[in-house]
Amino acid sequence: VTNLTLSSGTLTGSGTLDVSGTIAWRGGTMTGSGVTNANGPLTMSGGSGKVIGRTLNSNVSATWTGTGNIGWDFGGPTVNIAVGTVFDMQNDATIGTDGGLPGTINIAGTLQKSAGAGTTTFFATVLNNSGLVDVQSGALSVKGGGTSSGTFDCTGATLTFLGGTYTNTGTAAITGGNVTFNSATVNHAGSYSITGTTTASLGTVNLTGT
Repeated sequence: VTNLTLSSGTLTGSGTLDVSGTIAWRGGTMTGSGVTNANGPLTMSGGSGKVIGRTLNSNVSATWTGTGNIGWDFGGPTVNIAVGTVFDMQNDATIGTDGGLPGTINIAGTLQKSAGAGTTTFFATVLNNSGLVDVQSGALSVKGGGTSSGTFDCTGATLTFLGGTYTNTGTAAITGGNVTFNSATVNHAGSYSITGTTTASLGTVNLTGT
């Protein structure tokens, strides 16, 4: 398929959908046991909710704008952000379960929040970061745990580990402005360099690196 526009309804199936051009996702559901390969730009926009229930591979670039939240559907959905690509969040919306299993985001490239003075919230979301989580504006709050070897940077912003168990290896780094640990278990064996405030309430935080 060259281009795909999804404004409502359901895209489903067990096969692989390769989109070489632009995916304009304005609403509706992608589900089924299949895979969607965004081999061109992926734009998620508007005020309507979007539901992911399959594997979505962001292989070039992705931009999420508007007020529409993203829900995880049944089946344990996964979003993969490829090496050398950016998934840019420009809002204060929410990613979380929509009655199904928790979702997983695997970051080999960059997950970036470049706009929105408020908080973008992930709940029931396993976050595995081998690349970069880059919070440039407002705050990013994550709940769901994960295993990471990459960098979490929140220069000029705030990163909150809200819940779940996070295992960060010796190559992982947490850098930047303000970090809050709230009701999460964070085992961080890598470097920790924060210029702002570190706040911890409830949960367990083990900073065993440098």
